[in-house]
Amino acid sequence: MHSDLFDLTDDDGFDLVYSHTMLHHVPDYQAGLEHLKGLVRPGGTVAVIDNVCDLYPTPPREAYTWPAVREFPKEALRIGLRDAWFQLRFWHNKQWLNHLLSDRYLSREQFRKLYGSVFPGARFDDLGFALAMSWTAPSGTEGAR
Repeated sequence: MHSDLFDLTDDDGFDLVYSHTMLHHVPDYQAGLEHLKGLVRPGGTVAVIDNVCDLYPTPPREAYTWPAVREFPKEALRIGLRDAWFQLRFWHNKQWLNHLLSDRYLSREQFRKLYGSVFPGARFDDLGFALAMSWTAPSGTEGAR
C-alpha cells in the first residue's frame, strides 16, 4: 500500500504512532510532525526515528558511491563475489541514487529543536545515523487530540 501521510486519519486516534526513516521525505517537517501528533490518542505514544546529518542536508553522491567501491574487496570476502557485485551495482543504481539525493536531513540540533517544539518533553536517543524521539500524549482532557 502506498499513501500520503496526510491522508492517514482515525477519529479515535492510535495508541502508538510510529515512523521510521520517513519524515525526511516530507516537504514540510513541521506539518508532518503536527499530523503525527494529531493521530495519537490521549495517553498514546509517538515514536519517530529519522536520519540526521550534521554536515549537510543532502549528502553528495560520492558519500554513497565511494564507500561501496572502497568496501567491495572486504564485502567480497564476507558475502561472496556475486553478492558483493550485486551490492556494488545497487549503490551505483541511478534510481536508488536519485532517491538518496532527494533526501533532506536535519542536523541533530535542528531535529531536537523542531521535534521538541512539537512534542514538549520528548525523549531523544542518538542512534548514530539517526535520532529517535518518543513522546507520550498527556492523558485526559488535556490530550494531544
